[in-house]
Amino acid sequence: MRERGDLGRGRLNVVTTIAKIQRVFVIQRWVVPLNH
Repeated sequence: MRERGDLGRGRLNVVTTIAKIQRVFVIQRWVVPLNH
């Protein structure tokens, strides 16, 4: 039971990390053409 809770929390952390990385890529995609 406890392991399942840890697994769910780990998955949530992975999703949050992926979302942050995607946001950074989107921002770079918009900012880089403006600078160049």
